[in-house]
Amino acid sequence: MTITISGSSINFGTYSLEISDTGISLTNTGTLYANAFTDLHPNVMGQIEGYNAGGLVPPYTNTIDKFPFSSPFAITDVGDLSSVRFTLAPQSSSSNGYFSGGTVPPVTPINSIDSFPFSTPFATATDAGDLSQSRSEASGQSSSTEGYTSGGFAPPFSNTIDKFPFSTPFTTASDVGDLTQAKNRLSGHSSATEGYNSGGNLPSQTNVIEKFPFSTPVSVSDIGDLAQSKYFHTSHSSKLYGFSAGGSIFTPSTRINTIERFPFSTPFTTASGIGYLSQSRDRAGSQNSTTEGYTSGGTLTPPAPTPANNINTIDKFPFTTRFITATDVGDLADNRTDVSGNQY
Repeated sequence: MTITISGSSINFGTYSLEISDTGISLTNTGTLYANAFTDLHPNVMGQIEGYNAGGLVPPYTNTIDKFPFSSPFAITDVGDLSSVRFTLAPQSSSSNGYFSGGTVPPVTPINSIDSFPFSTPFATATDAGDLSQSRSEASGQSSSTEGYTSGGFAPPFSNTIDKFPFSTPFTTASDVGDLTQAKNRLSGHSSATEGYNSGGNLPSQTNVIEKFPFSTPVSVSDIGDLAQSKYFHTSHSSKLYGFSAGGSIFTPSTRINTIERFPFSTPFTTASGIGYLSQSRDRAGSQNSTTEGYTSGGTLTPPAPTPANNINTIDKFPFTTRFITATDVGDLADNRTDVSGNQY
């Protein structure tokens, strides 16, 4: 007897298997969920490890390092960006990490998009293409097939949303739409079907959360607010929620430790506070496992990052439950701020 299974995707659901004289049949008897790629969204929720790239130690660095989501915890230097830079926008495909734009010391925005493989050792990330404009302090989003870079500082402030493909070589990312307002220092989140941006600098700080579809045409909608207006906060995404952790507020100039979340699936007015980081900080890197968010490094006190204020702490918090304080689970190899993170 030969059993042949064919198709472009595998779906999760409830099935009955019937074996008879005429053959074998597999019948769905319950809810048919989206295919595994869309349902679990591995680009946004990693299953193995988190990555951090670039930043200010000091001096500025091009290091890419990783840490496991499982224990024991250990930081490994896995390679370098194509150039020393900081305040990059992160994206993740199912096989590669991407970092787009950023700042070359001391304050020059660039348009390069770096790509590096998750599965194999590498020396230096590959320059895979360019954004439509040079910019820093932008946010990043990831669909199942493409990366997005939103807003940033060009200068002046930018409202551009760029899109670039994960699967094919490209020269320049496509400008596919605009944010409702030009801003930088914002945070990006991703559901299976939409990209989100929260907070940022206009140059006055904002609490606006807006979204855009990964399908075309791109139309940006203001869908709600963070509980606080802030910038330089980290962004996290689970299957159901977007999360914002830490960041800075203008009046008075203060770094905060609040973690709040907002739902992808239903309308809302204001994001809900669910807990706190172990330290008040901004300019940190962020990573997502399938069950938890991680916040890596950052700087502690205003007005600007200094060696004495930069930290190496990696915090972890659960996506599914409210909690009081995130858990300090390990350290970066050095005190590091203006760092960007993604996951595999």
